[in-house]
Amino acid sequence: HPDALLGECVDQVGDESIHLPSKREWNDKHSNFKEGYGGGFNFTLYDKDGLGGDTGKYPLWFATDIRMNPGNWASSRDGSATGFHFHNFFESAKEIHWKYLTYGHAWGGGGDRPIWEIHEDIELGVQCARGVKYENWLDFTEERSHPMPIYYLNEEARDARHRHWQSIVEEDRLYFNRTESEMKWVFHPPPTSPPVVLVGTNEENTGTIEVNSSLENSILVDTTANCIENLNSTSLLHGTFYFAPTSHDVNIPAHAIHRPSWNRVQQNMLDDDAIDTEKEKERCKRYNYEYNNRTLSKRRRLFLGTMIADESMEVIQAVSSEVYNLFHTVSIIESNVTHNLSPRKWRFGMGSDNLLKLQQLFGPKTKVSVDYYVTNLTSTNGDDLLSDYIQREGNNLRWSLNGMEPDDIAIVGDCDETFSRDYLRALQVCDVPEFQPGKKCRGEKIMSSTLVFESSPKCVTKGRRWFHPDALLG
Repeated sequence: HPDALLGECVDQVGDESIHLPSKREWNDKHSNFKEGYGGGFNFTLYDKDGLGGDTGKYPLWFATDIRMNPGNWASSRDGSATGFHFHNFFESAKEIHWKYLTYGHAWGGGGDRPIWEIHEDIELGVQCARGVKYENWLDFTEERSHPMPIYYLNEEARDARHRHWQSIVEEDRLYFNRTESEMKWVFHPPPTSPPVVLVGTNEENTGTIEVNSSLENSILVDTTANCIENLNSTSLLHGTFYFAPTSHDVNIPAHAIHRPSWNRVQQNMLDDDAIDTEKEKERCKRYNYEYNNRTLSKRRRLFLGTMIADESMEVIQAVSSEVYNLFHTVSIIESNVTHNLSPRKWRFGMGSDNLLKLQQLFGPKTKVSVDYYVTNLTSTNGDDLLSDYIQREGNNLRWSLNGMEPDDIAIVGDCDETFSRDYLRALQVCDVPEFQPGKKCRGEKIMSSTLVFESSPKCVTKGRRWFHPDALLG
């Protein structure tokens, strides 16, 4: 991740009269495609039911399809990464415990052990914080085979995050009373009980955390917070989306104005708005794309869809710096529950300082919105990512509200994932085979080849790539 798809194939944007809806796992209309109706890219039942007809077309994609379906892995000609994943860049150990207890791929014992015993990914970051040299990680300055994220081309920013990460590790070591020699990952078998629900809110979590295995009656439905009940809304069987004003519709108070500070290297990389034919040809060649008569004379528009919960402002700044002023729309959905339906409070409520800052980070040319999702679910039916799948439907609705068109590009990722700026510019102007018009909407997704940073920009994972975000034509 992230992933990219042409708008022509995106639900709420493409032509549903020739891309007939398929059957999905939740109430036939929501979540992922059912097996045989697109699940795992198996469309045998879809074709058998005559839904493809004589057109040879396939159904339009929800944002979750863009994220979850197979696609083409985008890499540069020299094999270098086309994106970045800032993994576990949280502000405290408490937030890491909360994530691994309540979100997708939850690990049931996350509250009763130090962070390095929760998952081996975190253990890598912990050893990096301690300065223990492993063969599977490199320092930022040692990684020379890939482009590096713009935000961290600032030594002060790199050092500040790394020092903070070191303090998080030490805080957890002291809390769990472990010695330096005990700071190693220990395998714990996956939990066999149903997903847990935490008692209380994430603001109350410290150390060993009480859990409750029952999901019944656990949902905090709070539609009055921040006056969201007065917003325009769309109600579906699984919940309601409330649509707030975008960054272009609000006035930022003087005390809340955010002024980015770039060094010369960063500024030069961000000053790339003009289309220089020779530079674009060279850029397209880097990714094995053509720049020819079919290439657009103006840049394709980019629409981002993501969700937000407890991600740190640090990681949002890292991602937004990479894409500063590139996107037409950034659609962010916040929910009143975690993936396993534990209640949570709004972090980006209307008028909050968090929201005002967030809406400025992506640049004044970008429409940024945080819309709110209130669930009706009382059970995940054993699917720890069901809430993730259906919450992303809000991205499709927001893209439609903001005027996404078939030749625009939909990009889906989490808040800690991004394509590199150079690759996004290539998607905007190059002749990308997946983005040529008239698609069947079956396999035209692009997914990133991401360089992984574990908890700190100075902890670059060596020899491993991840594969989001994703992109698709509108």
